[in-house]
Amino acid sequence: AKTLIKNRAQIGESAEQALYNVNNQLCEGNDENYFVTAWLGIVDIRTGLVSYCDAGHENPYIIHADGTVEEIAVAKKRPPLAAMEDMPYMKNEFTLQPGDTVFLYTDGVPEATDANNELYSTTRLEECLRENAKDDVKSLLVHVRENVDAFVKDAPQFDDLTMLAFRLNTLGENK
Repeated sequence: AKTLIKNRAQIGESAEQALYNVNNQLCEGNDENYFVTAWLGIVDIRTGLVSYCDAGHENPYIIHADGTVEEIAVAKKRPPLAAMEDMPYMKNEFTLQPGDTVFLYTDGVPEATDANNELYSTTRLEECLRENAKDDVKSLLVHVRENVDAFVKDAPQFDDLTMLAFRLNTLGENK
């Protein structure tokens, strides 16, 4: 799925067209009914405009340069890739300013569970993001993982914890 999405984006397809095409490719011969959640954002580094589509993924966050944290929620969630053929994916947009960070994660982060079966939750995640908002992106990821691990302690985990963060440092020149 990652390779298919990357290839579609690199040939210049929009986020919604790329997910539409990849979805149909993954539906072919999917007798096991496997699916994959995805979030595809294409960043114009000249303007900070992010055009994105969601395919059943967790809502990302923007950590603004001033330290505020904003959840980026779509108006209507779409199903994961490979769940249904010919699914149209809806284009959404937001604009990053210099110093803004986008934080993406899989459901294993908020659903990490402690020994009492309590979830880590998006509330704890947002608090951790606010507390570490001024970190560089590598340190931010380390601190979130440490925070989840401290919450979970020795409880066994049943899902992956995958995170990605990137920061727009400056806007490019219009050429």
